[in-house]
Amino acid sequence: MTCLIIPIGVTRETVENILKGTIEDLRCVITVTIPGYEETKQDIVNALETLARMAGIKFYTLTIKPWSHEELIALYKILKNQLPQKIVLVGTTGSRYIIPPLLQVLLYYWKSFQRQVYIAHGVEGEAPRLVPLPGYISTALNLGRMQEKILKIIYSTEQALSGKKLIHEYNLTRAVYAALAELENKGLVRVKRGRIEKTFPGTLLYHLLEESGEP
Repeated sequence: MTCLIIPIGVTRETVENILKGTIEDLRCVITVTIPGYEETKQDIVNALETLARMAGIKFYTLTIKPWSHEELIALYKILKNQLPQKIVLVGTTGSRYIIPPLLQVLLYYWKSFQRQVYIAHGVEGEAPRLVPLPGYISTALNLGRMQEKILKIIYSTEQALSGKKLIHEYNLTRAVYAALAELENKGLVRVKRGRIEKTFPGTLLYHLLEESGEP
């Protein structure tokens, strides 16, 4: 079973070119977009939904608000429910904002369920290639146990934290500082003048862990 995820912009021809490509065992189509130009985008979504229904393909559509994790978690829930063996993310359509958080969700799905995740990657107007998505960011995928523990502490509280505070209030060792440096290097936190600040990728990862029952 393959699930195709299509970011929707305002260029209908680009989306139609994607559908002309051969995707084996397509059973699920998910369109994602951000608010704005609803009338134009709705025509494209409606056309895709009609095609999907005629072919007996499950169809979902999500509008992802900028800097909001809720709709991205809704996408993850759809994937977790459908459990497609293969996911193809179209990387040549739609808002550029959408792509980075989608990559994070799909990589988390890939890591959790050991399924195939591809990105249709190429130049707009030309036929894209299906490229294994994890290969592009494989060097940043793993979190050590201490890193994951600290990430959960940081994102489960509203209080301001520092490395010193983590050691004294959570009975952690000075290994906290090395773990924090790794989390900052991966973009999951920022550390300024000793104070730990949250990032959107860190927020999204925490909620993915929460949805999986891991915190």
